[in-house]
Amino acid sequence: MSIIQDWKQYLNIADFMELKFYIENMKNCISNPEVLIIYGKGKTGKTTLKNDIMTYLNIDDRYCFYEDFECLYYNQSLIIFTNYKNKFLDNELFPFDKVFVGMHHKF
Repeated sequence: MSIIQDWKQYLNIADFMELKFYIENMKNCISNPEVLIIYGKGKTGKTTLKNDIMTYLNIDDRYCFYEDFECLYYNQSLIIFTNYKNKFLDNELFPFDKVFVGMHHKF
């Protein structure tokens, strides 16, 4: 878990624990009932975190790109990486249970 543990210094503790729990479920083939949405402005590490998660899970082809977000789907769990948190707040436009993890550290 060390590659994920390295992110602890860049996230608040609640977000880090949520991220760790979610990824461990993915690794252990336990589906997550919520969509994990990792958000933050540019240069906050979202793409690097996505790559680290893919390395940790040993996957390389389970992601997709859209106009303004990327997603990673594995073991019935979905992670969305975006600059725009507000887009996913509206339950009518995005009617799924969700958990948000904020990336605020500037690299």
